[in-house]
Amino acid sequence: MPRYEDVGPGSGGLEPRAWYAGSDSGRMSLNGEWRFRLSPGAATQDESFARPGFDASGWKEVAVPGHWVLRGAGGAPAYTNVVYPFPVDPPRVPAENPTGDHLRTFDLPGGWPGDGNCCPAMSPPRPSASGAARRR
Repeated sequence: MPRYEDVGPGSGGLEPRAWYAGSDSGRMSLNGEWRFRLSPGAATQDESFARPGFDASGWKEVAVPGHWVLRGAGGAPAYTNVVYPFPVDPPRVPAENPTGDHLRTFDLPGGWPGDGNCCPAMSPPRPSASGAARRR
């Protein structure tokens, strides 16, 4: 079963905590402009964009946080209060299901505490329908 159809709990996340909780770990906002690519469906995705050195210069830019559909980066909202314009058959995902890839490269400041592995965006690349961030 593809990961995007798995209804089980997610993995690789940190325990929930309040935003203001004290910590000696580093914190960096990744808000801002991200590279963005729209794929026609999750099954047609190319995961190579999560590898170092990938050239995303031909991708669009979108603001994060934000909603790529409402920001003009692909299509129009597909949800209605009457009838969905696609088959609803959970947990199966329709083959024609536009999927957005997000990419942002960033540098950690000198003296960043720890080994940087507490950031889920810096986990090893894995198949994903949600995008990636990578550091250099």
